[in-house]
Amino acid sequence: MKRNRLFVFMLILMGVASTCSMLTTTNAIAKEKIKIGGIVDLTGPTNDIGVPWAEGVVDYFDKVNRAGGINGRLIEYFAIDYQYKLPQAMAAYKRLVSQEEVIAIVGWGTGDTKARIPLVNRDKIPQFTAFALDQTVPHTSYNFSHMISYTHQVLGMLQYAKDHPKEKGRKVRVALVYSDAEYGMAPVRNIEERGAAEKIGIEIADKEIIGQTATEAVSQVLTLKKAKPDYTIVILTPKPAAVFLKDAKKVDLDSTFMGFSFLGDYSLLKLLGDAGEGLIVAAPCSYGHEKNIPGIQEIWKYNEKYHPDRKVIELQYVYGWLYGMLIEEALKKAGDNITGEGLKDALETITNFDSGGIAPPLTFSSKDHRGSYSFKLSRANPEKGTFESFTDWIEVKE
Repeated sequence: MKRNRLFVFMLILMGVASTCSMLTTTNAIAKEKIKIGGIVDLTGPTNDIGVPWAEGVVDYFDKVNRAGGINGRLIEYFAIDYQYKLPQAMAAYKRLVSQEEVIAIVGWGTGDTKARIPLVNRDKIPQFTAFALDQTVPHTSYNFSHMISYTHQVLGMLQYAKDHPKEKGRKVRVALVYSDAEYGMAPVRNIEERGAAEKIGIEIADKEIIGQTATEAVSQVLTLKKAKPDYTIVILTPKPAAVFLKDAKKVDLDSTFMGFSFLGDYSLLKLLGDAGEGLIVAAPCSYGHEKNIPGIQEIWKYNEKYHPDRKVIELQYVYGWLYGMLIEEALKKAGDNITGEGLKDALETITNFDSGGIAPPLTFSSKDHRGSYSFKLSRANPEKGTFESFTDWIEVKE
């Protein structure tokens, strides 16, 4: 079933506009299409979260096109599966810019989006990136991210640990468990460079690296057990996170586990079972099951009509959908100047963008291309297979 779904989805990625052109007006079809590129992971090591992210982008553009496009112009979305490999990502960028002549790129991986920064600046192509701080700091003209960075998520979790000590009279001990991929190494590097632990007043008890394709993590878990961390912050995508957390459960590692945004994945809870009990996640936007939120209601309204077989809206799908919302808003603001530079200028005028509660109000400027510095903390509920928010938006901005 999953293989069939992925095959169909890859066909859809050949061009969103073509799937709904019959539903639009003759006037819309006659106008030049707005070309946007995507560099996505559908079959690589992060495809478990990469596929729903990509689906969210595709579906939002489809929604825009079904409503007649942007001032009568359809969006044509060209997405390329780069399998989470840097050479393939760079080749995909070259093809999208030189052959497809896209005016913007929706990116995915931390390492490859960082590697493209000189290229997007040269070509004046706005690049919508993942959450690594290094993608927007130092400021770069054509990189944009709509969510709080991994670094700020970790800073917020370190502060939470400080404010909720396990034992009075001593520093809170925190361990960091992270990937050998750039998305995991970057926030740890940033935390160390800032001397964040000392400033907040906690102790880093241990640091352990888990390979992105790891099948066991017993040695790392046993080392952590000796370190006795009060809290363990996990910066891993669901596949390696499941390996680590299961092994932690096996050896009875006594620690409160906290995870960055990509651990807020329903499929992770299915893999973990009762090993997911007590897991706390930094969620930069609302979950798909939170149907009391207007923006989430809109997602379900679209899916009930066009994807009635979809019963779950993953957090990553919401991330992708929200990028689509921002791009639509910027394209409308750009007016007749639908170019890479025009889109960048329009994005920089977005202030307190209302996503219907999907995310906190998003703001960009000519000096800051990160739309949000806020997240909610949520706690895993393995019995329901969901995460339940237990805080309001927490802002983490230095």
